[in-house]
Amino acid sequence: MKIKLFEEFLNEGKMHPIKGTPFTLQYGGREVEGQLKWIVNSDDEELLDRYLETEDQLWYSKAEAEKIVRDWWKTNSEIDEEIVNEIGEGSQPFRWSVRGGNSVKKWINEMAAADKSAMGSGYETLWPLMYEFKSPNATYVARISGGYAKNSYLRLYANYTEHDYNVVIIVSFDLEGRDDTVLTNFGEQFRVLSTVTSIAESVVKELDGVKWIKLQEIRIAPKLEDSETGTPIAQSKRGRLYLEYIKKQGKRLPGDWTAFIDDEIFVIKRGKWSGGRGINL
Repeated sequence: MKIKLFEEFLNEGKMHPIKGTPFTLQYGGREVEGQLKWIVNSDDEELLDRYLETEDQLWYSKAEAEKIVRDWWKTNSEIDEEIVNEIGEGSQPFRWSVRGGNSVKKWINEMAAADKSAMGSGYETLWPLMYEFKSPNATYVARISGGYAKNSYLRLYANYTEHDYNVVIIVSFDLEGRDDTVLTNFGEQFRVLSTVTSIAESVVKELDGVKWIKLQEIRIAPKLEDSETGTPIAQSKRGRLYLEYIKKQGKRLPGDWTAFIDDEIFVIKRGKWSGGRGINL
């Protein structure tokens, strides 16, 4: 009769996230090579393959495994940031154009004509702005949705200003026809991100020029590969790429902003916000 050790009772079948990394440890027990073993794993298969090129997957000591994985992640996540710095900074946007008849000017006119006294506390929806651009491989469509609400901030709030409306915009983009294979090239990805950034900047600039409007949030719905469906954004290859790019480009926004991941959407919120999940830009 096989007697289970205390460690097996304590950890059998459990996944242990390795804090600060997209990796987990799973307790394998004595069935793994006849010893007590911890198994390094990740929902991102490509990332796990990269890790296994230089490090072991099976470890006798949980503490040792965590140390090795954290050290590996520190080195290799910095490599990803170097890619963002080197390629992202120099990526020229594709030529883009407005699709349809809507515009930021029409948004402004709609808000100017609204009866503020009849509005509730929620946001009123603005008709989406549509844009398109082409790469040598595909046609892309960018969509910026918007909402506005009357300014209800009290004077005691740090971000109080004399303006009539707070505005939130939601940026999303996709391929026309959705052939995900064309997104796998890093150069294409960065030019696409650079183009979407250029489009969003033009909208932000127009809104920022109206004194009675205050843009409070920019929400970005990321485009993930089909193979990454169900993977948390922070653990997906493309999600990490977007986050680094957003952190870099967000510093160009006027004023203070903080980046969050909220319910699988990237959020850039006006002001400096404290807390573990926020990244001040």
